[in-house]
Amino acid sequence: MKNYRLTLIRHGITQGNLDGIYMGMGSGTDQPLCEEGRRGLRELQARFAYPQPATVFASPLARALETADILFPAARDKIILQDLRENGFGVFEGRRIKELVQDEDFKKW
Repeated sequence: MKNYRLTLIRHGITQGNLDGIYMGMGSGTDQPLCEEGRRGLRELQARFAYPQPATVFASPLARALETADILFPAARDKIILQDLRENGFGVFEGRRIKELVQDEDFKKW
């Protein structure tokens, strides 16, 4: 029996993350990494020994693909899994958390 190691890594920071915006995939809020996100990933890469796998699986979202490219540039195979994505947040998608905490429907959710 062959063993595999699975390492899960969250994508780097986007401008929406910095702005406190709920971003899943419900309304097409597919943002790339912001410069701070790219810089943060490079800093983490310099500080920690990330595995260097031959194969990387990623979400089709720009932020996930860019994260994979930065952290695993030598990966021979990058497999995009269409169903590997964040949940959509429905009517809360794309809205700022500061606004949502005042929304009665959000509080109930």
